[in-house]
Amino acid sequence: MGSIPKIFLGLSIFFLPFQIHQIIYDGSAYSSGLFSVYTGYIIYISDIFLYISIISSIILSIKRKRYPRFGHYLITSFFITILIFSETSFFLAKDIYIVFFNILTLVKLYLLYLLIINKVLPIKTIIKILSISFSIQIFLGLYQLILQTPLGLHSFGEPFFDSKSVGIAKTNSLIRPYGTLPHPNILGGISFILFFLLGYIEKQRWTNILRIILLIGIFISYSLSAIIAFFISLFFYIFFIKYHTDCKTIIYKIILSILIILFIYLLIPQTIYTNQSFTERLLLIDISKNIITNNLFGVGSSNFVLNISSYCKTNLMPWEFQPVHNIYLLIASELGILCLAIIIYILTKIFILFFRSINTKHAKIVITIFIGIFLVIFNLDHYFWDIHIAQTIFIIYLSITSIELCQK
Repeated sequence: MGSIPKIFLGLSIFFLPFQIHQIIYDGSAYSSGLFSVYTGYIIYISDIFLYISIISSIILSIKRKRYPRFGHYLITSFFITILIFSETSFFLAKDIYIVFFNILTLVKLYLLYLLIINKVLPIKTIIKILSISFSIQIFLGLYQLILQTPLGLHSFGEPFFDSKSVGIAKTNSLIRPYGTLPHPNILGGISFILFFLLGYIEKQRWTNILRIILLIGIFISYSLSAIIAFFISLFFYIFFIKYHTDCKTIIYKIILSILIILFIYLLIPQTIYTNQSFTERLLLIDISKNIITNNLFGVGSSNFVLNISSYCKTNLMPWEFQPVHNIYLLIASELGILCLAIIIYILTKIFILFFRSINTKHAKIVITIFIGIFLVIFNLDHYFWDIHIAQTIFIIYLSITSIELCQK
């Protein structure tokens, strides 16, 4: 029995990228004729494995009379804040069922967090499993990019697409690679996180190979947010952590960093960001601002997409009904300004704690990723907030952060 939680947690993590699922709640699909992951609830095969791991862990803890660790208070506060504001949003939401399912997801993610900080599976093992699983996704993505066609893995979550498909992620001339993930941006963003997390494992030939594969994953995804996050995190690590010096030198490094980042941004092919994509993002930002202005307490957890029509004067295509590509605006839109303020306060406290005492290799890795996630990706995308696989990876990262904070 003691090995069951480990085995099924490992299976849950490995199968994360493979979107084998069953729709439980279809939201507004009946009235609109279209299903959206943002207004429905799906259970994945990785969830099934996770639930088995959770239940068996609880049974073992009761039998052995062991009490779980709850991690650092700041990470716990992060969970509690989102949970409280999600629960109060029942009174504001257009669809209270999706609020309910979102709260269930929060509870599931918190239980996953407890499994990790109580080391049901060692952190290094989790990183190894994820890196191997996502390397498979990168190889699948390479084939899709070269062939410009699906590989027939639709049962595992691969989308249907061809050169004439609308609503598919493209550059000006190429269909971007998905693997079996919901979007290429997720492939790039998670590859970025795993690239740095591999620093937890002693350098060996196979870890170097995995790093190269993950680096390829960042760039073939054509994800602007992932590429910028990678370079900013890399510069932060080199200039402020590895070679930390006096204040005067730091100022020079800041200026140099800004100049290099601007230079790289100008070098990034324009094909990464199509004009249509940029226009859609600006439109969603305007909609978000209108929602926030008129709803200081938000419109309800996971209810942003359901409110788009009420705050947009133009008719949108079906694929344009998606969350604003900025998690801070999304939090303010769904859960209110106060919730956003508390979240920013918690994140600031975490950053200050790390930056004041970066004294271990692992802490340096955690704060490097922190910069990329919260400074870049949170401002340019939404998947860590509302997409199953990205939410899970984000919680794994928060769990590792909590473990490092507890050691300070």
